[in-house]
Amino acid sequence: MVIGLKRGVVELADHDPEWESLAVQMIDRLRRIFGATAKDIQHVGSTAIEGMKAKPIIDIAVGVQSLVDLDDVFIRLDKNGIVKSSAQPIPGDIVCAFKDRSVNEKYVVHIEEHESVQWRNHVEFRDYLNLFSKKANAYEALKISLAKLYPENQDAYLNGKREFIESTLNEARSYFMMRDKLDIRIFEPVEKGRSEDKKYYIETTKGQCMLLRITDVSDLDRKKAEYRMMERVFELGFITSQPFGFGLCNGGNSVYSLSDWLDREDAEPWGDWFYRIVQERIDFYIQWTDGVPYKLKSPFDFSFLSKYGKVFKVYDDQDSGNICFGVADDENKYFVKFAGAPTERSQISTVEAIDRMKSTVAIYQDLAHPLLTKLIYAEEIGGGFAMVFEWTDAECMGRQYPASREKFMQMPLDTRLRVFDDILAFHTHIAKQGYVAIDFYDGCIMYDFNTSRTILCDVELYAKIPYNNPIGRMWGSTRFMSPEEFELGAVIDEITNVYTMGATAFAFFGNERDRCFEQWVLSKELFDIAKQAVSDDRSQRQQSIEKFITEWKAAK
Repeated sequence: MVIGLKRGVVELADHDPEWESLAVQMIDRLRRIFGATAKDIQHVGSTAIEGMKAKPIIDIAVGVQSLVDLDDVFIRLDKNGIVKSSAQPIPGDIVCAFKDRSVNEKYVVHIEEHESVQWRNHVEFRDYLNLFSKKANAYEALKISLAKLYPENQDAYLNGKREFIESTLNEARSYFMMRDKLDIRIFEPVEKGRSEDKKYYIETTKGQCMLLRITDVSDLDRKKAEYRMMERVFELGFITSQPFGFGLCNGGNSVYSLSDWLDREDAEPWGDWFYRIVQERIDFYIQWTDGVPYKLKSPFDFSFLSKYGKVFKVYDDQDSGNICFGVADDENKYFVKFAGAPTERSQISTVEAIDRMKSTVAIYQDLAHPLLTKLIYAEEIGGGFAMVFEWTDAECMGRQYPASREKFMQMPLDTRLRVFDDILAFHTHIAKQGYVAIDFYDGCIMYDFNTSRTILCDVELYAKIPYNNPIGRMWGSTRFMSPEEFELGAVIDEITNVYTMGATAFAFFGNERDRCFEQWVLSKELFDIAKQAVSDDRSQRQQSIEKFITEWKAAK
């Protein structure tokens, strides 16, 4: 029996049935240590996947009610030779190991909130690969190739698996959701089709074939409209997929629709003549450009978009009065933001939307920086106003994009530190330009995993100083807002932005709401610096972002 591996070494062993016996023994030991604090304890990781080659290190997940107030547990663990690791790369997963790891590392203990994202990731990944041998074989083949490439570079080995794991977790969540509704025999991803929905082919034990679509909850209104239209189309007797179900899934973070399977995924959408048949039964107008649907209050001529390229993505669920398009020509992709169309959620006139957009051009020009999404040009076109930016294939930290945020937050700790340093550098830059950040939050932060580059966006509300709070409760997320951003007439300045940077630190490295040390993954010295920055008393904060950076670097 092979068990244990030198730290930092990547070496796979043939699957050994004894791993499960050792896991059971460790689980019994941990139950005695945790007592009633443990809601569940399970064997996870590759050693828990039947027949799979794995690093001979056994992972055990301990599910607890809360990660707060575990001091007594850590004392009992320490008495049993188990300690909290110095590196804690993933929020919500407290990694522990045995003190004496000088020779071989044999066990890793993960303390997680029971039924949290991290807990479900561990359990569902294991269960899904145990159910589908084809997927397990693909994972094993990937691990073998990575182990050969990086025999002494564990970080590179882990990074090489990340994309496969994230993709498989998406499949697993969708599978387990539908397993509660259907007796599934086959469950496979569908790659064809133009939409960016995650699509799956399902075949039940009774031979019924279905198509499952999953998309981000930010597209709820559009997907609801599409599903209602599908119902109307089917009722009218057209040959189309029969709709079976629609709703929220993944804890309310995603939207699903289930329909009959038809081999028509590559077909062009029906023409405008068809939608006029059912349009009067829909609450808003659905329009298509280059095969991509979006909603408006009324029809609008977007034929001018062909100047920039072919539309492949639309962002229509905004209350700013703007609508945004991803477009591509033969060589490049662009992000086109347009004001002047009757957008479905807008509460302002098209004239006001155009005026607002025009005023933001100078902001992007004044704050131009390698970290800021690049404005290429702006112009009057199509009866409105357009701003054309470089496109980036990046993941966003914002909570409105749950899948993207999950990938973002699973970045290695050193990468998150580098992204945070980039954010500090950019806000030092805007202070030197005489600006103050307004409405900066996690939705403004992106990271391109292909180029290892931080990108910041949405600086439309940044303002020149001096600036005073004009409305009381200002624009933005309360998780990042200082007390003065709720006080009419209060000074909004660089000290306000120090608070924003401190709040951002907690979003990256701790709990952004209660800001406690127990959930902070960096040193106590860095925690104290971030905690000072978010003081309600302006005079107690660092008095400039440069001062914050100086203290932060010294403590690192």
